[in-house]
Amino acid sequence: MIEQDREAAESHLGRADELVRLAQKELNVLIHQMRPATLEGKGLSAALDDYAAEWSRRSEIPAEVHVRGQREVPLEVEQALFRVAQEALANVARHSGAKSVEVDLVYDPDRLMLRVTDDGRGFDPKKNTGDGFGLQSMSERVAMLGGYVDVESAPGKGTRVVCACPLDDSSIEKGRGT
Repeated sequence: MIEQDREAAESHLGRADELVRLAQKELNVLIHQMRPATLEGKGLSAALDDYAAEWSRRSEIPAEVHVRGQREVPLEVEQALFRVAQEALANVARHSGAKSVEVDLVYDPDRLMLRVTDDGRGFDPKKNTGDGFGLQSMSERVAMLGGYVDVESAPGKGTRVVCACPLDDSSIEKGRGT
């Protein structure tokens, strides 16, 4: 095309260059969002507090974070539960019509449990079309750690996402890199 119509070829190359730059910017934003930098030096409970506060400002839905029994857990468990909380809150903002949200983080001796509960419109999980990857992604992420994600909801009753990851002494040592 360069030999036949140099001007058109330059125009196409310029547009392709512009598209590559835009794609690179979008990827940089996505990579930054995926990296759990908020966990670095903070721990899960502080990161969830910060994230929920920012999420509340953006979504205009009040969110309260409650933590019980905090202790050290492997970073990979913290990362997985942080991602589940992010996805659950994103779903609340997109679909629920909720007026408030509660995020509970419970450190039990043998597991770490996360609950994200909203007072929104709810839905019938059996009729969920599963168009998105959110629940599947949450479930896969936590299943790799031996845990589970469960969604409890009914029309007009709000939604609760419950996630639990097992903890034992060996998983804590593994998380410390020893």
